[in-house]
Amino acid sequence: MAQDYEQLEVLIVDDCTPDQSISIVEKMISGYEGPHTYRIIRHAKNGGQSAARNSGISEAAGELIYFLDSDDYICEKAISNLVELYIETHANIVVGNLKIVDYQTKEVIRDSIQLSSSYYFFSSLKDLYACHDVIRMGVNGVPWNKLIEKDFLLKNELLFDLGIIFEDDIWNYKVYCCKPKIAVSSSLTYIYRMRPSSIMTTFTEHHFYSSVKCADIAILYGHHVQQSSDHWFVINGIERYIIGALYKSFDKVKSKDTYSRLYRRYRKKHRPSFELWSNLHVPLATKVKSLHYLLPCILGEKLLLCFLKRQQKIMRKLYPHQAALPTIELSDSFWSEIE
Repeated sequence: MAQDYEQLEVLIVDDCTPDQSISIVEKMISGYEGPHTYRIIRHAKNGGQSAARNSGISEAAGELIYFLDSDDYICEKAISNLVELYIETHANIVVGNLKIVDYQTKEVIRDSIQLSSSYYFFSSLKDLYACHDVIRMGVNGVPWNKLIEKDFLLKNELLFDLGIIFEDDIWNYKVYCCKPKIAVSSSLTYIYRMRPSSIMTTFTEHHFYSSVKCADIAILYGHHVQQSSDHWFVINGIERYIIGALYKSFDKVKSKDTYSRLYRRYRKKHRPSFELWSNLHVPLATKVKSLHYLLPCILGEKLLLCFLKRQQKIMRKLYPHQAALPTIELSDSFWSEIE
């Protein structure tokens, strides 16, 4: 409500929350006398974060969309700064700078990243991922703090996938597959409040299910993306999601048959073209891990497992808390549910 940008429509999604948050919102709206428009979108049943964001996309009346998570808050000039940069650059996506604070104490965990100019503009993902400042900002895998053209989202059918945990990351992959022009502002616009639960403290069957489904989505979406100078990102993303799911099947699932079964499943679903190895921008690590495709299935399965075992040793040193999480047993219905 403190935003200085006047032509602002604010959509609040009531996803059947059991607390009093919507009552608080209603009282705040009833007492507001400023220029902004406020609307509450009510769901008949809880659909999760993806459903809430999809409702926002379909219901929004404006030309530009900005996602704000309910735990976080934005600076008073956030929207006006981003709109100003949008008008100047005509980017499909305008990204703001952010600061990370502790959820309870509000102590600064990481201040905003200092850029060498007022903004960066990227017409290619190669340049975006080569920019150290943007990588440090950590905004490539999230939907929030980005001002996005609504037409860009609708034209490319960029809705959030339902029923999975890692919806932000796979949505961002699909967005970047569509070759957006991206502007990154040096202005601080977003305050991200980090909870202890922001770090993965558990691993369940639904986590594993979500990893498998993200790989399926990447394969399906990536196979229909047109060739471009950024096609390396599409190719690399597919392999990243597949290897991620296979790693979890080996590292966090008790049944040793799970890795073999999932590997054979992906070999049937996906066969990369030679561009995976010939494209100069695909990371060397991805090319090496993908050598298993060149072998018969049974040998490829063993070769990739060797890479994953080596990766496991590295990951356990880097992330001991996640390494300590117990392994899981899959339910009898798991394999039928992922098909």
